[in-house]
Amino acid sequence: MRVILLLQFIIAFLVFPYIVLLPIFARDIFHIGAPGLGVLNSASGIGALSGAILLVVLSQHLKRGKFLLVLLCVLGGLASLAFALINVLNVAILLLIALGACTVMSMTSTNTALQLLTPEHMRGRVLSLWVMTALGLAPFGNLLAGWVAQSIGAPSTLAIGGILCACGALLIAAISKGRKLNVMRLVSSTRNIP
Repeated sequence: MRVILLLQFIIAFLVFPYIVLLPIFARDIFHIGAPGLGVLNSASGIGALSGAILLVVLSQHLKRGKFLLVLLCVLGGLASLAFALINVLNVAILLLIALGACTVMSMTSTNTALQLLTPEHMRGRVLSLWVMTALGLAPFGNLLAGWVAQSIGAPSTLAIGGILCACGALLIAAISKGRKLNVMRLVSSTRNIP
């Protein structure tokens, strides 16, 4: 559960701030003003709806929530990086759809995995940690992104956040897998002791 919460924190802190930086992209990068900002926000919303539907469709085939969350963190990070680097509006809209899908799918899959892994008498406490991680600490990511964007610009801020999210998720997955393999080796070696 700690790994799942940590992955949720990484994507919420590093990728979710793309929403608060969209006005800068609408005004300074794409030069489309307020109506264009509405289009960018709509693309993100379409992605969120599509991601929720896709998660429902794929839920019968997905058995490992942690793998899905790592995948969503990597895809969200790469989509954030690509959105930061692109200057073509139509491609940016497609990337916003992907970002919207990744954010909603990560929150939903984290919530589901935690509820399935938690004993019933502890569920409220664990879900309060999830709410604090996904919704309580994420605004600090927005604050940091705004502060960094003032210094280095919104595209560089999103690019750095995307890279950190993707690399962080892969690092967490590798460490988690290494620990699991060490535990399995320890268990198998203790079985061989007479």
